[in-house]
This record gives sequence, C-alpha cells and structure tokens, in this order.
Amino acid sequence: MVIRFDYDKSQAHAREMAACAEIVVTDSALHKESLDAHTALDQYYEHYFSVPLGKEFVQILQAFNSGPSLRILDVGAGRGETSLYLANHGHHVFPVEPSYDFCQIIEHMARRFDKCLTIYNTTAEHLDIPGEQFDLVIFNASLHHCDAPAKALRNMYDLLRPEGQLLVINEPMLPFFRTQDGYLKHLASAPEESGDYGEFGNLAWPTSAVCFGPSLGTLMLRVLGSAGA
Repeated sequence: MVIRFDYDKSQAHAREMAACAEIVVTDSALHKESLDAHTALDQYYEHYFSVPLGKEFVQILQAFNSGPSLRILDVGAGRGETSLYLANHGHHVFPVEPSYDFCQIIEHMARRFDKCLTIYNTTAEHLDIPGEQFDLVIFNASLHHCDAPAKALRNMYDLLRPEGQLLVINEPMLPFFRTQDGYLKHLASAPEESGDYGEFGNLAWPTSAVCFGPSLGTLMLRVLGSAGA
C-alpha cells in the first residue's frame, strides 16, 4: 500500500524526482517483465548487497536481524532493496520514498512475494504520522538527499518508541570525524555548528554508521532543538 503526501517541492527536489522517473523508464531491470522474472525475492535485491554499499548495510543490520521482529522505518528506500531485504527477514517495514515511481516498484515486488509493506510517498521532513511507534529508523545513504537534513533527523527521531534507535549508514557526502569519541566531543561542544547540513549530515566514522538510542537522545536533541520548527 502506498500512502501519498502532498508537500512543497524545491526545484532541486523536483529535478531529482524527474531523474528517478527517467531511471524507471530507461533501466530495463525495473520494467515489469524483468521484475516478474524473479522467482524469489532475494533475486531482486541480491545485486545491491553484492556491492560495498549493500555489504555495509548487511554487516550493520546483522545485530538487528538476530533479535525479535521490529517495526522499521526505512528512510529514502529508493527502489526498495533494503526494505524488501528487511521484510524478508521478518520485520514490519515502512519505506519512506519521495519518488512515486520507485514506490510503485516497491509495492509491485512486495505484492508479488506476499510482503505487507506500508509505503510512505514523501520525504523524511514531511512525513506526518503519529509519533513513538517505531523500534528502528534507518537512513541508508539517504540523509544527503534531504533538503533539510537536521529537520529530517528531528522528525524521524520523534517517531521512535522510547527505547528505539535511529541508525545512519553510509553517509559519504561530508567530512569524516576520525573517531567516535572525537565526533561526540565536537557534537557536545559545538551543537550549533553540528546542526546544519555542513557538519551534522556526516554521521560517519570508520564503521560508516552511528546509532542514536536513548543514551544519546539528550545530546541529539540539543543539536536538533532549533530544527524542529
């Protein structure tokens, strides 16, 4: 099921959505006959997880896949490889994707392989649903696509359950902090600097991921305090 949201789109955002629509037209792997040729769901996403980006995702998500089923918000789901992978591992997955063309692909593959996904056709900044309902929110190589990354993080953090976690993976666009301790010290000492796109967007150290849970919640809220409006 795809739930569509109306929101104002910047020119850059509109261009990106047009590019996504063009990909669906030109990439034969995304045509219906190619999608329907898959006899198992993992055939659809196996190529994505054979490249470094996908391998990193699998490595980081291993800890979550070994536990109970989770309610997961997959932000910037693209063509749905990660969402369908998570659903195939027994999780209740809610993709967030602004490209309606990509949402249709996700919905097609979910229905074909009997996976129940609720797909939100919107951005992280504009997703307006009741809060405190997800165990895990994931940005996988998607935060840099947000027009307002700090607002996106603030909005997604508010959708977490009290013990929920926000995971940012593979965010390559901005400068790396050398160590986790160094990053957190910078975050604590200069939250205003860390609250804009130029600093806060990169949440990566050598593992290429950071997870915000209750122990870091207060620190994160300091950073995002002015971004919620």
